[in-house]
Amino acid sequence: MVGADYRILEVLGKGGMGTVYRVRHLASNQVQALKALHPHLTGPLERARFGREFRLCQNLHHPLFVRVFHLQEQEQGCYYTM
Repeated sequence: MVGADYRILEVLGKGGMGTVYRVRHLASNQVQALKALHPHLTGPLERARFGREFRLCQNLHHPLFVRVFHLQEQEQGCYYTM
């Protein structure tokens, strides 16, 4: 499910909507977090909610807030990096 641009290093946590992984972005060698929507939540309503979460996080700017980088929607699921 996770794109070929990332290598999963470990699971950081799981919640109601998804799983958060520690990943390495292969092109930049940067370590990031990646939140992946659970596979059973792939309907249009869940995808819209996940996308809305990403866009809301993009608009938050504060030293204590995590920055989000990339949203990827695939047929088998969605994820975003932060």
